[in-house]
Amino acid sequence: MKVLLQLKVPHLGNAGEIKNVSDGYARNFLIPKKLAVVATPEVLSEQQRTHDLNLRHLEKEIASAKSIAGTLKNLQCVLKRKANKDGHLYAGVHPRDIALELQQSGIHIEESSILISGHIKSLGAYTATITLPHGIEVTLPIEIAAIQS
Repeated sequence: MKVLLQLKVPHLGNAGEIKNVSDGYARNFLIPKKLAVVATPEVLSEQQRTHDLNLRHLEKEIASAKSIAGTLKNLQCVLKRKANKDGHLYAGVHPRDIALELQQSGIHIEESSILISGHIKSLGAYTATITLPHGIEVTLPIEIAAIQS
């Protein structure tokens, strides 16, 4: 009997796969536990429509992430902070500060997606790595400038 797996079944397959199993295994175990359904033409066509819809959604997400990456590549992030006469900041710069600055530019990035190498505790130029969905990474240049009093 051909079945469409609804969930991952150990030693059989993953969700969405079509498997040929014995009638007893399907009727007595897989179907009652809602691990699989009989692979009728209607079920298969519905599964194909769902798969196509998910694929289109994934392509839109990737295009959106690439668009954000393109915007970030052309962006210069300048943060103005209070510093002493030696150029040391009174408060360090953290990923949430960069995320807030990007939000003011109209780009919404999660704070957890921003990675700064080392601590930013003085004026100067730095870089941050931003990891977008689907493994897209962008290096963002950051300039820390002193607030003029």
